[in-house]
Amino acid sequence: MEQQKTEELFSFSWDGKQPLQTKQTEQTEFIEQTNVDRERRFSVSSEPYKPSDCSSPRTVIAKPEAARALIASAFARDPIFQHLDEQQVSQVTDAMFLKTFPAANIDIIREGDDGDLFYVVQAGQLVVLKKSKQEEKDQVAELAEGQCFGEIALLHNCKRTATVRTKGPVELWAIDGKTFRTLVLDRVYQKRKAYCDFLRSVPLLKDMSDADIVRMSELLTPRSFLSGEAIVKQGDVGHDFYIIEKGIAVVSIQKGEEQEATVKKLSEGDYFGELALMNDTTRAATVRAEGNVSCLTLNCIDFNRLLGPLKPTLERQQEQYRTYQQIIKQSAEI
Repeated sequence: MEQQKTEELFSFSWDGKQPLQTKQTEQTEFIEQTNVDRERRFSVSSEPYKPSDCSSPRTVIAKPEAARALIASAFARDPIFQHLDEQQVSQVTDAMFLKTFPAANIDIIREGDDGDLFYVVQAGQLVVLKKSKQEEKDQVAELAEGQCFGEIALLHNCKRTATVRTKGPVELWAIDGKTFRTLVLDRVYQKRKAYCDFLRSVPLLKDMSDADIVRMSELLTPRSFLSGEAIVKQGDVGHDFYIIEKGIAVVSIQKGEEQEATVKKLSEGDYFGELALMNDTTRAATVRAEGNVSCLTLNCIDFNRLLGPLKPTLERQQEQYRTYQQIIKQSAEI
């Protein structure tokens, strides 16, 4: 029953700017990813994505390292793909193939057509055109090396929302819609579902609703830390809340000018970093990885919005930290 609830909540459309959404409604969207005119938005109607709709074997097309770096850089700059991990970006890159267009005034995609490919510009320049009320095509942006376009129609199974035309010879890396949806949406779906399962195992979050758990899973950012690395440092400004997904971390508080006293060890499902966000203060302790550690992080704004109802529980943890600090201070004075 719980699995069915999760699947219903995860029948989603993606709005292209925010993390994955769960509403099966008409979405307000970007034009075909101009990377310049991102704030000009248009309505597109889409059907909810179902992971079972897409499946295909992995495709690997050899390409120079410089081209792989260019494609990865395009993904890194694009808000739509900011939640993809390195493996996902690598698999999309593997599947992309080169298309060349030898002259100016060639329409790569046309407004109103069905979408079949997603593109990253390898070389050359293009213009983005949008029909006005007078049915004339107005230029709304330009595209150049390292920019991408064409994903909106593929993500939403809708018509192209703009025309992209060459200004001269152009080389583009392309990927077909079915492979694109499988690699991007299906993997994001599976990762978010895994996050939901993990979050339900965290004692702090046991009373959160399914909807809030799903929303939180969409907002989490994974981060990895090497053995001995400081995850947060005492005295630093706090920006994020952390939940340990894998590994062990050691909490320590400064004792004297150079010594640190260990006060606690944290493991899978434990959390930290909430004090600085709740009280708008600097970090009260240092947390260091003991072995490699994987964390899921939530920024300050999302933390306060989502975890506000859990404030009494978080405040009890705050009292525990104060007790640790008092004990350490007393031992330092002896």
